[in-house]
Amino acid sequence: MKNVLILTSPFGKINKAPINLLKKNNINFYSNPKNKKFSRNELLKIIGNYDGIICGTYKIDRGIINKAKKLKIISRVGIGLDNLDLKSLKKNKIKVAYTPDAPTQTVAEYTIGLMIYLLRKINVSRKSLKKGKWLKIFGKNLNETKIGIIGFGRIGSEILKLLKAFHCKDILINDVNIDKKKLKKYSAKQATKNTIFRNCNLITIHLPITKKTKNLVSKKEIAMMRNDTILINTSRGGIINEDHLYDALKKKGIYMAALDVFAKEPYFGRLRKLDNCHCTAHIASMSISCRNKMELEATQEIVRFFKRKKLMFQAP
Repeated sequence: MKNVLILTSPFGKINKAPINLLKKNNINFYSNPKNKKFSRNELLKIIGNYDGIICGTYKIDRGIINKAKKLKIISRVGIGLDNLDLKSLKKNKIKVAYTPDAPTQTVAEYTIGLMIYLLRKINVSRKSLKKGKWLKIFGKNLNETKIGIIGFGRIGSEILKLLKAFHCKDILINDVNIDKKKLKKYSAKQATKNTIFRNCNLITIHLPITKKTKNLVSKKEIAMMRNDTILINTSRGGIINEDHLYDALKKKGIYMAALDVFAKEPYFGRLRKLDNCHCTAHIASMSISCRNKMELEATQEIVRFFKRKKLMFQAP
């Protein structure tokens, strides 16, 4: 009988299907009974007992991998793999599965919501009314905004698709590989990052965190931006240099930022104290349907692996 450690919480709370699937396939599973994250020391003491892991954003580094003598697979609830030491996992012949399709619609919708929320200055009106001021304030429509999308994978593509419903026609796209047919279909244009930084007053980022994308947006790039720019990141923390962003927002170098991800999480830094920085706790993918789908797909990959079937989504 195989043993699986669940390192993401909550898991199977809204929908019991993942738990039932493990039981049906005679897979033992264990999660922290305290419903909180294991400390590193706690994990090191028990990791050697498990054949598989279902994890979220828990950092699995070389030290943990070296203690995991029985481990054969990690199945990630989500899309990002930056919390996993892929090099060490490959060296130890440990497979990695993930769920890249599940968050697409949910994160794209969340990003569109942020765009409307900030363009229409809903945050400003709410704050004013809370203080007892009846402030009538003008905002902008999405279709009168020059939008830049940096990263044109699953989520970036879905955002472009959704923007068509708002009759947006002034959209610039940047990525290494771009589907030209999609650009033409949704009336978007390919552009360099610098062109987007200089010209767009709404910029949204949808990239993985790598050596090339870390601090991709720092002092130099922010200085290129217009003073009415809204900068959104719902992809991965660390792509935007948080210290440089803070300085720019403090000096009103750009108008507004919305961050759902941070270089170190949980985040309790100084950006959250700025009125012109909308900070949330990595919740872009936290819809009920998306969470259910990610948990079930991650569990299905575990079952496939132990049945010696081909994984649907295996990390390179």
